[in-house]
Amino acid sequence: LELFAIAGGVNAALDFWNVFLFTFVQNRIVRRLRSTLFAKILGQEIGYFDVTSAGSISSRLTADTTEIASNLSWVFRNVTEAVVRVTGIAVYLMLQNWRLGLVACAIIPITTAANRIYGEWMTKNATATQDSLAAANHVALEAIGSIRTVVSFANETHEIKRYDSALGRWYALCNRQAVVTGVYFSVIYSFLSQLLVPVALLVYGSHLVMSGRMHPERLIAFMLYQGQLQEYVSNLLNAFTSMYKSSGSAAAVFELIDRTPVGNNKGSHVVTPFLGAVELRDVHFCYPARPEKVVLNGLALRAEPGEFIALVGGSGSGKSTVFHLLQHFYEPQMGVVALDGVDVSLVSHAWLHRVMACVGQEPVLFSGTVLENITYIVDGEVISAAMAANAHTFVTSMPRGFHTQVGERGVQLSGGQKQRIAIARAILCNPAVLLLDEATSALDAASEAQVQSALDNAMNGRTTLVIAHRLSTVKNADKIFVLHRGAVVEEGTHEEL
Repeated sequence: LELFAIAGGVNAALDFWNVFLFTFVQNRIVRRLRSTLFAKILGQEIGYFDVTSAGSISSRLTADTTEIASNLSWVFRNVTEAVVRVTGIAVYLMLQNWRLGLVACAIIPITTAANRIYGEWMTKNATATQDSLAAANHVALEAIGSIRTVVSFANETHEIKRYDSALGRWYALCNRQAVVTGVYFSVIYSFLSQLLVPVALLVYGSHLVMSGRMHPERLIAFMLYQGQLQEYVSNLLNAFTSMYKSSGSAAAVFELIDRTPVGNNKGSHVVTPFLGAVELRDVHFCYPARPEKVVLNGLALRAEPGEFIALVGGSGSGKSTVFHLLQHFYEPQMGVVALDGVDVSLVSHAWLHRVMACVGQEPVLFSGTVLENITYIVDGEVISAAMAANAHTFVTSMPRGFHTQVGERGVQLSGGQKQRIAIARAILCNPAVLLLDEATSALDAASEAQVQSALDNAMNGRTTLVIAHRLSTVKNADKIFVLHRGAVVEEGTHEEL
């Protein structure tokens, strides 16, 4: 009884470590794979995100990595045991009676060949299934991210139908897989392994027993071991099927991990001392997602250190694209974009975005506190930055002050408040070059006055480029460049123009 209890305790302990270790390995694989993949995603060029949906990227990062890890851990857990047991049982059966052993093992090559065909089909179907799920995720993320627009048009029903329609292909692929899997298991396992082979063993074994060439008890042992043989062959083949199934997800994930970003983001040059001169010389550019559409056509402009430069022009004239090139989001097809005479493709990525800051028309805040958003780039004198951005008064008036949660994308704050937080964030990193992309155009008169005062503080002592639709909003600019169809058609002061 004591030995029985000890054996039971040891068995329980081994079962615990078996489950724990494989779960631990699976979780570790998922974590490391997701961290590596996320780092590679953030390292891609901006053009990649122009043509790749957020739903597809999210699916790679969540569903695909989980699929890979769960299948691999299951394979590792079962393959070793299955190989040992199949080998041992097959050798035992052959030693006992090679003729009957051949009958018992004859099904193995057939099931292996069938499993390979099934696995290759599963690879294609699994890839299509994951892609269709990624497409559905894109629809869901788009609707959720634009929930206010959806609700404002009372278009919830349309988005529900759109998502359900996107799920339709995924649903059809899953059902097709269920049909093929059902046929495979019914033929290979239910009919061949569990019916045909045992019947053949029983018939041939009975013949051997009746002819006196085999003992009845040995036939019974054969039947029992044949059942175990088929069970572990099944486990082994299921492991390979799982590997086939996860290969589609693995291909998508590792394709992204192995992808080399287009363009030069390997610059290491640091300009010291950096004065803040900005220049674009004969720049020609079209976006990678729309190569047929010329956006900049021989554009040339220059801002001297400390100058206030304004870019004006109609929609589509190329104003925002100038900012994109200055931040090295893209590389021009021709021409040079330079800071203090050094091409931005040659400078350090980290250095570039420390000496240059951009405040857009629609500021981007992250989930977290006001303090975490202001110090997103660097730590520093948060109070001074908030005061310079005219944000200190409204922040300190909130119950939790700088520790107030702003919500996802800053939904807990008004447009003017978000804009001033974004300005404080830009001021805190103390850039030499400040880019302002119509930072007050979406605000009411009261908010615009407060934000404009904050922008005046931020512009002091810095090279500043401002995008505006109207000349009247940039009357104090040292120089104004008028853009049309991707080129500068006029330049001068407000009085000259």
